[in-house]
Amino acid sequence: MAYYQIEPFGEERADLREAMVPFMLASAFGKKGRKVKFEDFLVSNLIMEEPKPRQTLEQMQMVLKGIAKRHEEAKKRGNHS
Repeated sequence: MAYYQIEPFGEERADLREAMVPFMLASAFGKKGRKVKFEDFLVSNLIMEEPKPRQTLEQMQMVLKGIAKRHEEAKKRGNHS
């Protein structure tokens, strides 16, 4: 294990290497004033996140009804797309 302390290897190290490029690109070309965190680009963080709860059918229907209502209102005003 002495070698590992000098030259780390394995999946944890690969995760760090894989996160470097997207982190640098987001830092260089991201929105001005928005700070990006290196941890946001680590695959290990994505794996350990709790899964987001699925939307219920009722929630999906509410969202779609809201979209349809705004579309109809825009159509009445002549701003339809």
